[in-house]
Amino acid sequence: MSYDVIVIGGGIGGLMAGCYLAKAGRKVLLLEKEKNIGGCCVSFTRKNFNFDAGAHSLGTFRASGVMRNIFEELGLFDLVQLKKPKTTDQIVASDFEFKLPTDTQQALISLIRTFPKEEASLCKFFELFLIDKYLALRGAIKAKVQSFSELLDTYFNDEKLKAIFEVFTANLGMPPNNVSALVAVLLLKEYIFDGGYCVLGGMQNFVNAVARIYETKGGVLINSCEVDEIMMKDNAAVGVLTKCGKTFKSKYVISSADAHHTFSDLVKKNCKEKSTSKRLVPSESGFVVYLGLKKHVSRQFNSLNVWMTKSLDRKSLFNSWSYDGLVNLNLLLCTMPTIADNTLCASDNDVIRILAPAKYASPNKWRLIKKNVCSDILEIVSKKIPGIHDIIDVLELATPATFFEYTYNRCGALFGLAATPVQCARNVFPQKTSIDGLYLSGHWATTGVGQSGISVVSMSGRNIANIILKKDGK
Repeated sequence: MSYDVIVIGGGIGGLMAGCYLAKAGRKVLLLEKEKNIGGCCVSFTRKNFNFDAGAHSLGTFRASGVMRNIFEELGLFDLVQLKKPKTTDQIVASDFEFKLPTDTQQALISLIRTFPKEEASLCKFFELFLIDKYLALRGAIKAKVQSFSELLDTYFNDEKLKAIFEVFTANLGMPPNNVSALVAVLLLKEYIFDGGYCVLGGMQNFVNAVARIYETKGGVLINSCEVDEIMMKDNAAVGVLTKCGKTFKSKYVISSADAHHTFSDLVKKNCKEKSTSKRLVPSESGFVVYLGLKKHVSRQFNSLNVWMTKSLDRKSLFNSWSYDGLVNLNLLLCTMPTIADNTLCASDNDVIRILAPAKYASPNKWRLIKKNVCSDILEIVSKKIPGIHDIIDVLELATPATFFEYTYNRCGALFGLAATPVQCARNVFPQKTSIDGLYLSGHWATTGVGQSGISVVSMSGRNIANIILKKDGK
């Protein structure tokens, strides 16, 4: 059977590309290796508790925001309900607590109140968040030569203030001294000050809504169908061969799968991307504890994301690795979605997800240590939520090996390519490949603004759909 476009991978990058192409009248086939679509946006249920496996909220819904535009273009506001809590991020250290308002002006006022000696510098720093044009922001930051830590050092003297901003680079799966300053500022602008939009019922509802539109427009979706090879003729992609032996032909192929997997496993022909993909550094993974609790405890924080750390010391935040360097227990992200969504469990119960930065090791290695890692994490959290051990009804764990198994993301990476200054340039791993008719979508393709976040991934799907439509002259 022949199609105009075949999309490999049912994550958000692949779904968005397929949705826009199907909406434009193209005959599209999307193949997903798992039984559920969504990639890092899947949800799962245990007993009566609903958990988001990876991504837990959306961002950029202001008037000019990327996701607002996409929701309006695809009609997603008719299918998806969103709710944003008043406070999305709170930092809880042993000797310090701080809630960061999502309103930019209120955040500035709150920071000035806490760090009055940095008032002038804070006002100057916050001017960056008012720059709408990407090129102007890049020029203001000089991101090609500056890490986020270096940028903060040029603005502020107070080490604790710097550490507050640096905490959020955990959302990029990288320590701040390695993260592109441009990408970190975009993260603050797009996801901290315009983020925290919870999808009622869980992120799977967002995924299913995109898939529903895709299929309504004529797109074909096949789950549990893993691609084994991207078929080539001369230097052009002409279709795919699946592991179950089915052949599908097409004019174009879009891979939203891991870049290394795409060019090392799926593309059998030699091409420049084979060597490039091996050199690129993936972002970090995570160790996740999913808790279904018999008592509602989130209201004591009343924030969507509670960052727990022993100390806001800049040197130790991202450099306190345990278990042979596999997990950082000094910075835990506790996500508490029930403060915005009371449909995830019974009203007197609670859902909490705890994520610690972690590195890939073999499944056997993680099997040996994961119970101990979980115990250590719960011991840390119990200092802020006393008695949490006694109210656990459901406990599930995910390791970097788990994320690799379900996504094929290299080393279980949660955020695609590491957002270093070198790897964020648009031409490092562009969406248009050296193979005719083969394109990339998702957080493994470089768009110039970093790879983290559903907004960037969604934008890459829309971009590649427009590139293909423009090439066809329609």
